Amino acid sequence: MALDVGADFEKRWLNAPQAVRQTYIDDLSRICELFATDVRLENWLSYNKQAQRQSYERIENAYAELKAELVEQARIRRQHALEQSLAKKRAQQQAYLDDLQLDERLQYQQQTQQLQALQQQLSQESHHYTERYTPTPKLRFEPNANTVISPEIQQALDNLKIRLELEAEGLIEQIQQSVNSLNQKIQQAADEEIRYILEQHPSSNT
Repeated sequence: MALDVGADFEKRWLNAPQAVRQTYIDDLSRICELFATDVRLENWLSYNKQAQRQSYERIENAYAELKAELVEQARIRRQHALEQSLAKKRAQQQAYLDDLQLDERLQYQQQTQQLQALQQQLSQESHHYTERYTPTPKLRFEPNANTVISPEIQQALDNLKIRLELEAEGLIEQIQQSVNSLNQKIQQAADEEIRYILEQHPSSNT
């Protein structure tokens, strides 16, 4: 007797669940019982009918479990692929944010350096401007030894010297006040500009 198991039997057999293969083996063993000399056909047929129903149920359950397992494996693969995709997107977003924060810090540093350079330049110019208007030596009138000056002329010269000194000191004081006011305004403007940049770029402080 030849047993036709169909094409690709080895592949189908190895791919079948273990419970299915065991059921087929049990069925074959039950069929082989017919070759025993003491078997009673009526009893075997009754027993075989019940055994076939059980075999069918075991095969159905085995393939249902296999299907559920394959579905679960597919779900896990999809979930894993989704998590990888989300992780990649988060990494790209974080890299973008890092580049943005780095650019903001570089801009803040550049603007701060420019403001510091401007403040230093203005301070130097103010200092130079102040030095140009430092108090000049007091006026001195030293007549020639051979010059004869009357008391009236000497009094007029002394009065003139005093008046010029007072006017010069008053003018110098006004200039110094103007320079000090200009320095204060320059410092205030620089502080306000730095404060504005800090408010516009809060992340640069971290």
